Amino acid sequence: LADGSGTGDAPRRRTLLDRLTDRFADKPDASAPLNPVGSIGLIPPGKGNCLMGPNDREIGCWVAAPFWGRGIAPEATREIIRHGFCDLGLSALWVCSFVENAKSARAQEKNGFRLVRVEEAKNHVTGAVRTQQVSVLTREEWSARQA
Repeated sequence: LADGSGTGDAPRRRTLLDRLTDRFADKPDASAPLNPVGSIGLIPPGKGNCLMGPNDREIGCWVAAPFWGRGIAPEATREIIRHGFCDLGLSALWVCSFVENAKSARAQEKNGFRLVRVEEAKNHVTGAVRTQQVSVLTREEWSARQA
């Protein structure tokens, strides 16, 4: 997990990465290269796809296709939400996903994100313009869900 600021809870990060690697990594033996399960991080204002406040971050998450449908994204998202609000003291977390990615939208909803707007956005990888949905979760909303 990367938080975009160079700070973070290294022991907790390592535990989550170890757990995900143990559960999902395609590594037949110790000498084989590790195929990545995916990545997740917190993107600072002005560096991602969402317009947000200075104490907010956007969650960027990618899971490799062989690992889809195994609950990796929701688990990693829950942990990075906790990290963002508890360890970094962020005010809100944002997520952007293309509208055709229904599974991403459902995972966001399960984690308490609420849809704020739908807009056109340029895909940073392909350059294509596509429709994305933008959702937010505030620290207050997250705290209320923890009670």
